Amino acid sequence: LDVTTSGALQSTGVLTVSGTTSINAQAGGFGAAASDVTLTTNNDFQGTVNAVTNGGAIRLTDRNALALGTITGTGVTLNAGGNITQSGIYTATSGSTITTTGTGTVTLTNAGNDFGSNLQINSAGSAALVDKNALMFGYGASTVGGALSVTAGGDISQYLYDQGSAPITVTGDATFTVTAANANLLLGATDLQSVNQGATNNIAGTVTLAKTGSGSFQDVQLRNTNANAAVLNGLTSVGQLRNVKLRYDNAPSVSLPGMTLTGNLQVYANNGGITQSGAIVVNGINANGYSTFLAGAGKDIVLTDTRNDFNRVTIPGGGSASIADSNAIELSSANGTFNVGTLSVTTNNGAITQGSNYNTTVSTATNLN
Repeated sequence: LDVTTSGALQSTGVLTVSGTTSINAQAGGFGAAASDVTLTTNNDFQGTVNAVTNGGAIRLTDRNALALGTITGTGVTLNAGGNITQSGIYTATSGSTITTTGTGTVTLTNAGNDFGSNLQINSAGSAALVDKNALMFGYGASTVGGALSVTAGGDISQYLYDQGSAPITVTGDATFTVTAANANLLLGATDLQSVNQGATNNIAGTVTLAKTGSGSFQDVQLRNTNANAAVLNGLTSVGQLRNVKLRYDNAPSVSLPGMTLTGNLQVYANNGGITQSGAIVVNGINANGYSTFLAGAGKDIVLTDTRNDFNRVTIPGGGSASIADSNAIELSSANGTFNVGTLSVTTNNGAITQGSNYNTTVSTATNLN
């Protein structure tokens, strides 16, 4: 099927095409009609589908698998009853909505893809996505019934990530890879001590950060509400990190890997304890060098690696807290609250001080060395 129009193209009946489908919808026509392509009945495109518009949207439905060739439109909406794959380049200048049913997977991994300003994906199976630019999930919720792999040439984020407007649910592992320097993962709130706590993302498997070429991460923000959530892999191998903000609502424990940050660290384990597996260095000055740890009620914070180097530490809540530092440390708080059951702080001949105008509440015993 080969169609060229000067205006919009749509169908009223079901299309069954055994070979390649090529659509070229140009602007113009009577009344300067928009060049939208709308083929959303119970179609069956058995060959490759190419659809190119001149400023129009593309809406395609296939009751089975959908094999894409070249796709160029403003907004692109795809619905398939099977796998969605590609052999050409996918370009959306506004946004994309991609849905599969049954056991359908999504594999759109051409390095030239551009999903536009936002991507909402609801895939019955796994999803692998590559965008040459930044990729933002939204504006609604996204769900992947398997593993999620995302590679982007900029930030990987979600719409209004501070306010929680576009949560992501993944039943398998999630891997986020960047190809550009100083990119950010923004799937959680910027400040965990603020009212806005970010989207209620639910990722059941392992979360991994990776880089290729000249890519690197700068800021990492992630909220994961899954009860089996573990701290993401790759924090030590994706470049010089600035700020890391992690919130785990339901995980019974959080073990932090060793890391060195030039900015600030916030870790909230609202239902669990916090430990570490390597040295943590967060020793910036002025507006940087703040480390905030919150554990669940009665849960402990144990950060006793003697190579740790904290500048300022805040503990808004938890059971007992044991902190070791290689030199001086300040007990502080960005919101005026330092509240813990039992506190033990040990330094290597460094001073232990308290930030001015802050209250420190320790319910039982304090041990400062």
